[in-house]
Amino acid sequence: MTRSSGFETPILVKVVSIVAAAAIFICAITAIATTSKISKLNSATSSSSKEEKADKEDKADKSDKSDSAPTTAAPAAAPATQAPADAQAPSGEGSSSADAPAASGGTVTDTAQVLTTYTDIMNKLKTDGKSIAKLSYNYVGEYDLGAANAVIGPVLKGMMTMEEDAEEVVSSDMVAEVPITHNQKGCLLTDPKGVASGSITDNGDGTSTLVLVTVAEDNAEPAAEGAGTSPSYTGGIFAPMSAKGVDETVAKIPTAKVENLVINYHDCTATVKYKTDTLEAIDVYLDMPMKLSASIKLAIIPIEGFANIGYVQHLYNIQY
Repeated sequence: MTRSSGFETPILVKVVSIVAAAAIFICAITAIATTSKISKLNSATSSSSKEEKADKEDKADKSDKSDSAPTTAAPAAAPATQAPADAQAPSGEGSSSADAPAASGGTVTDTAQVLTTYTDIMNKLKTDGKSIAKLSYNYVGEYDLGAANAVIGPVLKGMMTMEEDAEEVVSSDMVAEVPITHNQKGCLLTDPKGVASGSITDNGDGTSTLVLVTVAEDNAEPAAEGAGTSPSYTGGIFAPMSAKGVDETVAKIPTAKVENLVINYHDCTATVKYKTDTLEAIDVYLDMPMKLSASIKLAIIPIEGFANIGYVQHLYNIQY
């Protein structure tokens, strides 16, 4: 998961693999417990005390599983909004936003202006940037995968790059490393309808801070490498993983069947500190939370649940 361009391996595939391992583990423990119980029934003198002990251990185990991960349902996701195919045309040349916000200490909240300014900043970084430092990492939020909860958290974290394990990448390749990665443009979102909220605040010291939040989308597709448009709002700024790609990969697992897959991208936020007069980026922080939900059937074991995870790209030490 250290690849800076996004998710190297679809996270849902990892989740399915983890659930499969957990299911096998649970089945094995159940088989051992069943065999042990039969053996106990053949030994009447010791069955009572051993069954009481097993009952206490079972209760303790259930208590541990209950504490291992939240099991309450996540808040309802915001309504999904899919970008129309023609809404993602490349932004026009000549847009100017260096005069926003107009007054020192002021704040602009017009989403169209915020999007234009963000586009100008990121395109300038693509063309004029000389060097950046970058961290890319994941995080794990609330999840509920039933019987797999006892092992899902630690294993899931172990299969992703968490912040404390992220490796800094220093690069002069703006096309490859600056979002949108592997693209000549820094932003492919052109329709303000794709922006849920935004603001530009003049910090009063020659810098401004821009915050842009995209609308929630289900199964948003990423922009293809080198593409001039994005098939989704989220893909116009961030690096969503392809639900179609996940379906195709999971289909190759003979014992697994995934139905009703939904990857809900919500509250995806770009925060940029930049020089107000020149639009030179100082710090870029892209946070892409997502909620995975699906019905997974492993052989004869049905599992329904969800997992909240996220992907962060942080650019700093930016040189022009």
